[in-house]
Amino acid sequence: MKQRYGSTSRDNDEHKSLLDVDHCDHYDDDDNDSYNSRTKASSPSSSSSGRSCWRSIANCLILPLFLAAAASAAFSYYLQTKITVLSSQLYTLDSNVQQLSAELSTQHHQLNHVNETLANHSLVISRFEHSVSNSDVLQKLQQLEQDSQRRQDEIDRNLNTTKSDIETTLSQTQRNINATLEHAQNTINTQVNSVQATLSSYIRTTQDQFSTENSFMVYQLAGTFTLLGCLISMWHMTSHLRNFQQPFVQRKILAILWMCPIYSV
Repeated sequence: MKQRYGSTSRDNDEHKSLLDVDHCDHYDDDDNDSYNSRTKASSPSSSSSGRSCWRSIANCLILPLFLAAAASAAFSYYLQTKITVLSSQLYTLDSNVQQLSAELSTQHHQLNHVNETLANHSLVISRFEHSVSNSDVLQKLQQLEQDSQRRQDEIDRNLNTTKSDIETTLSQTQRNINATLEHAQNTINTQVNSVQATLSSYIRTTQDQFSTENSFMVYQLAGTFTLLGCLISMWHMTSHLRNFQQPFVQRKILAILWMCPIYSV
């Protein structure tokens, strides 16, 4: 005979519970098999998509990093050549200063020699100034003093001009070096900030894609199990309604069966 839901005999109830258990086990096995097959099918695709995503990120980051390194190397070479030229100029100025200092010391020696000569002449003149007319000697002495004074003034002017030129050149060179270094530092900081901003944007985009894929997978699995639970509950409820022979018991069973679609949704 065909077993019906809501039978009055105890044997029929026991047989019905066994049938329900067999049906539940059968559906659980089917659900587990379908879940395992979907997991195995989705795992290679997710791993391959992750590898392709990381490969594209690496390809996009190599070119900016390579360009930044090339620009830094070129700018370092430019700074090195500029510093070399400035060093050669400073060395030339230093040699000129040393040469002028040597000339100045030579002229000082000459001036001392002239002063000694003048002193000797003064002694000679002092001996004969009361006895012999020495107007020509005094005239030559005054001329020598004027020449020595003129030479000393010229030497002092040359020395002051050289000092001012050297100070101006050194200050201009220092300003040029500071401006070049500041420009290089600003350029390098700008490039580093742009690379960091690009990298952070790529990282945020990748994280958003991963979170979207994970959320879609979670919703897909939840929807699948919700649909299966609703279908099974509806099938059991329709079976009870077709064989509604014990309303007092079957109403509670229907209320329990309504829990699966309500809570799953």
